[in-house]
Amino acid sequence: MRLTFFILSVLLLASCSNNNTITLSGVITNPDSNVITLNIPYTQTHDTIATLAEDGTFKATIEISKPHMANLINGDAYLKLNLVPGANLNIKFDGIELKSGKAANVTITGEGSESSSLLLNMRNADTNNNLRAVLSLPTAEFEETVTSDAMLLSKMIEEFESSNPGNDTFIEMLRLEQKVLLAQKYDYFVMYHARFAPNDTLPIPEEYKTFSATIPTDNYEAFKEIRVYQQFVVNEHTSKIENQIKEEEIEERSAEFVNREIDIIKTLEVPQIVKDELGNRLLGSYTYQPDSIKNIMKERYTEIITNKKYTKAFTVLLAQLEKLQPGAIAPTFAYNDINGEKVTSEDLKGKVIYIDVWATWCGPCKAEIPHLKKMEEELHEQDIAFVSISVDNNKSAWEKMVAEKELKGYQLFAPNDWNSEIIKDYAIRGIPRFIMIDKEGKLVNANASRPSNPETKEKLIELANS
Repeated sequence: MRLTFFILSVLLLASCSNNNTITLSGVITNPDSNVITLNIPYTQTHDTIATLAEDGTFKATIEISKPHMANLINGDAYLKLNLVPGANLNIKFDGIELKSGKAANVTITGEGSESSSLLLNMRNADTNNNLRAVLSLPTAEFEETVTSDAMLLSKMIEEFESSNPGNDTFIEMLRLEQKVLLAQKYDYFVMYHARFAPNDTLPIPEEYKTFSATIPTDNYEAFKEIRVYQQFVVNEHTSKIENQIKEEEIEERSAEFVNREIDIIKTLEVPQIVKDELGNRLLGSYTYQPDSIKNIMKERYTEIITNKKYTKAFTVLLAQLEKLQPGAIAPTFAYNDINGEKVTSEDLKGKVIYIDVWATWCGPCKAEIPHLKKMEEELHEQDIAFVSISVDNNKSAWEKMVAEKELKGYQLFAPNDWNSEIIKDYAIRGIPRFIMIDKEGKLVNANASRPSNPETKEKLIELANS
């Protein structure tokens, strides 16, 4: 009897152990990287879990105590999964296809793969990939398109629910996510339809403007699990906070405004995880702020942020920016130009260097191009090197725009887009970013004014003549 009890106990322990792990294996053809990383928003982890073998196969076992949404990442290719304890998933995809957004040939099989397969099927069923085209539709066609798509996805969720009982939390989160995505489309239609379809003069339905208000902002489990819902909640709180401060008639973007924003975040009746995200978003503008606001952020950020990952990142940023003060030796660069020729900062020493870090997908970047071209023409006889460094992830898109827009100066391409050296060296958090370097290779301003600002031309002439 004792032996039987012992054996049963061992089996139960083994079963519990197995149910707290998940095995991920498979093969990637045309991989975008030689490693597999896994991002789990709920636990705020982003870890390398496997290295690809020469034939593209991989295998990893991870500990997990409850179901969580996750992203399996290979370079710029990503796949959304629902990780269920005890699952054994086999995943196959083409890295180049998935990187470009095509997931039709992806397969997810194995024990516990049903919910991840649903996520994949929903991704492939979403026909609204060209958002600009959808937002350009007349109102009636837009409504028909987004409603039809929402109904299709809702039906897929219902069918999964009926054949896979016991997934109530997963289903609830999926439905919440779909509602947020629909709200986004309505919001974008309100904001951009007139620009994309200027000949459509029909009024936009009022319900588009109020649909977001029907979504609760207090599902904190979903907040930790679903990135798009987290962004929605942060947007809603940010909007309410800013409107409150405006009603108090405090000057926008002033030091007093930022102080009041921090005061309100501190007193919000929400979990700390929400305050962390609100505070981290506030810090995201740090590099673009005047010193008066930077000082407030440095002094008070720990009052609203306790997340160690965020506080550490901000500390690292401050250390980086300290090295980018005026008069410091500018970080060097070496990139190939549009003709494949290497251009380095050392090659341009003796000239004033004005750098534009940009990308073809960046609207504000493209808005500066006419001003930059005009300034280049007016100052072409000065000792000034105009250097545009693209951080596009699509090199052909960059090459096409350089040709079509007849861009002048030094047109350089930085590999690895947002992980490129220029981004890291200058602690860039958003583009366009303009950088001014003097003839001796010293920084004048690591966050210089844009070409559209008249002061930029004046400063460049002053430096060129010094």
